[in-house]
Amino acid sequence: LSRASQELLEHIGVWRNVTAARAAPYRRMRVWEGSDAFGPSALDFDSAEIGEPDLGSIVEDALLRSVLGAALAAAPQAELQVGAEIASLAAQEREVVVELANGGSVGGTVLLAADGSDSAVRRLAQLPVTGHRYEQMAIVAHVTSSGSHQDTAWQRFLSGGPLALL
Repeated sequence: LSRASQELLEHIGVWRNVTAARAAPYRRMRVWEGSDAFGPSALDFDSAEIGEPDLGSIVEDALLRSVLGAALAAAPQAELQVGAEIASLAAQEREVVVELANGGSVGGTVLLAADGSDSAVRRLAQLPVTGHRYEQMAIVAHVTSSGSHQDTAWQRFLSGGPLALL
């Protein structure tokens, strides 16, 4: 998460819950191509140079979803229905009503289409999408290194694609 994302999460009062669980701040970022991470073409970003405590934090997606879900569930004017399937929606001038597949309905003044790449909200609201396939894939793994990460995010560009150790 970038500093801006951290500040947004601070503003809504959940960042302390994230850091209390598991967040790994990174203070530096080293980016290079080739075999020498400290060669003349390597880039080094340091939070101290911009007067910030860090450049961002590495946070697990599941943790972030859990913390945000708990905050939403505790909000006095919010209704959280996990796993509810949207059957239809009707957008009026000042209200949106979502009919649920289980027979219930939910109304409000704002509806966010933040339900994934195969968004039912986007489809039902007939929102246009422009996409492009990059024909790339990523492998995510948890590894243990023999030395300290030095509060640094490491990114090396290789001919087959980038390798990032966060």
